[in-house]
Parts: sequence; structure tokens; C-alpha cells
Amino acid sequence: MAIPDLLGKLKGKGEEIPQTFLALVVTDELVQSAVWQITQGTPEITALGTPVEWNGETGTTTELISAADATVSSALDGLSVEPNEVVVGVEPSWVDAQGILGSKRNLLKAICKELALKAIGLVVLTDSTLHYLKKEEGTPTTCILVNVGLRHISLLLVQLGRIEATELISRSEDIVEDVASGISHFPQLDHLPSRIIVQSSLQNPSDVVQSLLTFDWQKKFNFLHIPKIESLPRDTAIRSLILAGGAAVAQAIGSTVADLNSEESPVSPEPIDSPSSPVEASGEGVAEPAEDSSEGVAPTPLLTASDVGFSLGDTDPVSSEPIISPPPPPSRKLPTLQLPHLSLPQFSLPRVHFSRLPLILGGLILLVLVGLFTFLFYLLPQAKITLFLTPTPLEESLPLTLSSTITSPDSASSLIPATVSTETLTSTQTIPTTGNSTIGDPARGTVTIYNRTTLVKTFPKGTVLTSNSLKFTLDQDTTIASKSAGTDYVDIPGKASAAITAATFGTAGNLGSGSEFVVASFSKDTYIAKNEQALAGGTSQDVQVVGKEDSSSLTKTLTDTIIQDARASLESRREPGFSYYVLTSSPKTVQSDFSAKIGEVANSLTGTLELELSILRYANSDVENLISSRLSEAIPPGYSRLDSSPSISLTDVTETKDGEVSATAKITVLLLPTLDQASLINSLRGKSLAQSISILQTLPGYADAQITVTPHFLPPRLKLLPRNPKHIELLITPAAN
Repeated sequence: MAIPDLLGKLKGKGEEIPQTFLALVVTDELVQSAVWQITQGTPEITALGTPVEWNGETGTTTELISAADATVSSALDGLSVEPNEVVVGVEPSWVDAQGILGSKRNLLKAICKELALKAIGLVVLTDSTLHYLKKEEGTPTTCILVNVGLRHISLLLVQLGRIEATELISRSEDIVEDVASGISHFPQLDHLPSRIIVQSSLQNPSDVVQSLLTFDWQKKFNFLHIPKIESLPRDTAIRSLILAGGAAVAQAIGSTVADLNSEESPVSPEPIDSPSSPVEASGEGVAEPAEDSSEGVAPTPLLTASDVGFSLGDTDPVSSEPIISPPPPPSRKLPTLQLPHLSLPQFSLPRVHFSRLPLILGGLILLVLVGLFTFLFYLLPQAKITLFLTPTPLEESLPLTLSSTITSPDSASSLIPATVSTETLTSTQTIPTTGNSTIGDPARGTVTIYNRTTLVKTFPKGTVLTSNSLKFTLDQDTTIASKSAGTDYVDIPGKASAAITAATFGTAGNLGSGSEFVVASFSKDTYIAKNEQALAGGTSQDVQVVGKEDSSSLTKTLTDTIIQDARASLESRREPGFSYYVLTSSPKTVQSDFSAKIGEVANSLTGTLELELSILRYANSDVENLISSRLSEAIPPGYSRLDSSPSISLTDVTETKDGEVSATAKITVLLLPTLDQASLINSLRGKSLAQSISILQTLPGYADAQITVTPHFLPPRLKLLPRNPKHIELLITPAAN
């Protein structure tokens, strides 16, 4: 599929009018566009469209078209031109070995049809990103490329510009755990690339970098050293797409492409590291970078829409002429270098009498051997000695005050300036509960209340009835008629039935029938109650509940954990030459959440605490300057201070309400023995390796030594340290702890 030759239409006889194109990044999470043109051989972005989110898992085609229309409209806002030729960038999951996946092809067709666009090519975004990194850094990259989306995180293991492995991880609340999980699924290598590059178009990648810096990657994975973690700009995807697509477009219209970000004059482009077929889901897609020839290499054409099975039916997105790379330039032939002819003077050896010839030859041979021996043992050998000495720590202490209200040290008052910053950290923990309680149901039943007085009596709800020290209460207001006279003038008490409930739960309230109850505080001569049926339903059991100490203990544990995490985080990203102190007296609670309240039934208590901590940052040099004179006086004879940053720790800390910290600063510096190197080298001249090690072992602080003698072809008996002291190199270094 080719780009129509519109150059003649766009060019007048005078000034050239650059042709304008669109670029469109389409993934399962966003759509972003840009307007660009080729100016003097350089792909140049005219306007960037606003990234628009959409959900490729649940979204509809209409939603995708609306998102594409929104980002294209934002890019074209204020421009007088409306280009309709577009280069599309998609993620690897949208293509396979045969081209664009069927469902994805329908989506792209719908966008082009509704927005009246002509697709002139397609680029896989991972390929364009790696090509962008190569152009930026000048060499194929080796790294772990982390692309952070809203719902997924993709990780690419890249070696010299080639994708060796790809992992797609569903995103959780903990992005550090997500990245660690992805790396753990990579193939086993001797060493992982000690570089992690974070890319994200929808969120600030710097925030992700800060989260990743809190994790000890070298401890969990086989990194050769602590990996460097960095981020790419948020618009890298669209810029790298234009860089990759611009090369082929420029080639088709007869331009030479320069680096997108270069401010220099255009140069011959390097080939685009895009494969000739779409990248597969496994991630094997970046072509092996080719060496640049001295004359420049024509850019590799981008994949056209038809190359990957993308067609718009009746709407032909591009013309039918293929994009053809120009043939490579012919190699130059170097002119033949003619050297002048030199005539050597003729000479003749003096005639020697045959009888003297053996004597003369023997003398010459002896002279040559002596000279060779002298050369081998004096001029040729070289030795390098690396001597490891154990450092001796020297400690000094002085009282000082860290203050955020001053800007320069005050030696007289031992005041050190400090800057205040805040960090918010969260911790969640679970502890077993220690409280105990009894729960259950109260006994219930019905009693008959008798009124032996001459007046009607109403007992309100909640009136207490007592039987053998067990208390019950009335469930409703109860009115009892007065007593009346019966036959033979016998008094008949008034009576009424009433429902009662035990005041406490337990089986003790299950009284048998015929039990008598004292009503309130009245005597039995006036009012009395009796149950005709047994009371029932009373139960009880001992359970574990949240105690008062549980809540306070968990809060303290969470606070201590957050403070320790803050200190560890600061230590892992410590700036050289600075120290930190976390103020612990007044942490600010941002959020506190517990799974149960005090007294509630629970076997365990889970708490989440979020605190805002204040942190003081101060310069080690300010503390060191306060104590420099004392340190110099404390260094014993025969030792010198190691040129390294001192270790500073604070003890006996007192925090004031205004944020100042008074403490005793303990400063530790390392000392190495002072050696007379010239005398030591002189004592090692002509010694064997074993003899040299024996001499070095007598030195104070000796830990280890490595001796290398060259040339390596010397036999062991002749491998002695040089007799020329200038050929012995002595390197003294502190031994590792």
C-alpha cells in the first residue's frame, strides 16, 4: 500500500508546503492523537490531542469512536488544516502473525469510516518505543520496560533492543507487588538488566517510580546491582509512533528523516527497528539492530494497513502503489596508496678467519642471552598489588539541635539547619483479641399478678419482679383490678396476666412453675406474682471480644511499624551527604479503621492506620564541621582518615513542640593505617608471590591481597615481582565489612 504522490499538489513553483498527517494511538485503555508534518526531513509534531480513556473490555464501538473523535478534535482545535491520512499505533495484543485481530480490525475500520480517515500504516507500540529509546540513547537498550495501565501492567524483558519475554499482569492495589510478580515469571537468567523503565500515558510515571524505589529489588531478584529506575514522558507513545511512522512516510515522499528530538541538521536516518510482520503475543518483535553504514541506511518501511489485513472495503485508505525503499548507495572505493620505494644501502660483513668464527659467534650469542635475560627480569615484568586493609572506626559525639527555623549552622549554639517534609504511609495488621464476655438470651414467660388492695393498680412497663434474687421486668404496662368480696365474705384478689423477661441472660432465669415474685418493692400482702408455667429460653456462653487493650495495642503496633517503614524508605533512597530524622512525637492520623469495636465479639482484630509523618533532612557536612577539630585531634599517629562520608546517628533525642530536635550526634569515620609505599615496594622487589604475601601479612590492618604479574606466559619459577620499582603498582583499598 503506498502513499499518493501529493507532493506535486502541495508544492508550488516557489515555497514548499509541508504535508500534514495524523497519528492515532489506540489501546484497550486510551485513544490519543497528534497532528504532525515532515519539515526539512524531520517529523515535527504540530499539535497533541488530549488522551481520552475508554474500556476495551466492556466498551462499545460507539464509545471508541466518540473517544477517537474527542482526541482528534482537540488536536485539530485552532488549526487551519484537517488531515485525513493517519498512522495508527496499537499494542501487541491487537495483532498476531496474520495481522490485526478480527475484532480489533473492525474497531479500526469503524473509526476510519466515521471520522473519514485513510489509514496509511500501522506500528506496534512496543517496537516504536524501543526504536525511540535507541534513537535517544544511541544504542539498543537493555532494560525491563514496565507499561502501567489502569487495569493491566505489561512487562518486557529487553536485551540489546530485542524483546526476550513479555508478561501481562492484572493490576492490584499494590503496584510494587504487581511488578515483582511479573519479573518473577521471566525466564531464569544469570543477571536481570539493572535498569527498569516505567511508561504510562494515563498517570504520572514518576509516582510509580517513587513506589518502586521503596522495594529491595536486588535482594529478591538476581540483579547484578541495585537497578536504576526511571520513567519516560507521558507522551512517549504518540511521539515514538510519529518517529517510527514518519521515517517511512518521509521515504515515500522523497524526504530524509532526521531524529525527532534532534536540534541538529538532518542526518541520514537509522533503520526503524520494526519487524516485517506484526509482533506476536509472546513479545518477540524487535528486530536485531543493524550497524549504520557510513553513507546512511534508508528507513525500514512501516507496516501498511493492508500488510496486516486491514481494509476499509469501498473506502480505499491509501493508493495502491507500494512503498519501496531506495536501493542502498554504492560503496566507496578507497584510492590505492602508493608508497615510495626505499633503497637500502649495501654493506658487507668483514671477512673473518674461519678459526676465529666459533669464538666470535659464541660471544655474540652470550651477549644476546645476557641482554634478553636483563630485558625479561628488569624491563618486561609488571606487577599490580591490590592491598586490602581493615578500616578502624573512630567515634566522636557532641550535643546538637536540629532546627527548621535557621538556614545556616550556628557553631556557638550547636544549631544545625534542617528542612521539614512530610510523608504519608499506611500499615495494616491483625492481632488476636484478649477480651472475654458472656452472651446469650434471657428467659421469658408469663406470670399472674395478684392485687390484694382495694384500689386498681397499674404497673408500668419495666417494673421489676424479683424471685430468689433473680430479677425480671414487665414487657408491657399491666393494670390489675382491686380485690372483691366473694361468698362467705371471703376476699378475692384482683389478678391479671403479664409477660416478663429476665433482666440478665442465662439458664438461671428458667424458673419452674409455681415460683413466686415480689412486685417492685411492695410486700406480698399487697401485690404478688406467680407463674403457672415454667419460664424458658434463657441461654448463655463465654465468648472472645475486643478488649480495651486490644485497640490501643494494635494502634501502637501500627504506629511503630509505619515509623520503621518510613525510616527504611528514607534509608533506601538516601541522598549522598544527607541524613534524615523522623519526628515521632506528633504523627498526624489521616485515617484509622478497625474491623470491630471494643466489646464486640471477635477472635481477631484487624486495623488499618494511615499517618502523616514529619521528616527533618540535614546535611552531614554541617554536623561534621561542628566536630572537625575534635576529629582531627582524635586520629592516632600512623593512621589517616578514609575519604568517605561519615556515619551519623542520633541518640538521647528530645523533640520540642516547635519541631526542633535536641540530641547527641555520634559521628563515625573510618581510618586506614598510613604506609610508606616507596619502602614497601622496595622490600617486595624480586620477591616471589609467596614471599610477597608473607611480607604484606605483617602490615597493620592486613585483610587480603591480590598480586598480578605480567606477562602471564612467564613460568612459575620466574614469575617474580619486578626488580624495577617503577614497574610495581600498589593500590591500597579498604576491605569490605
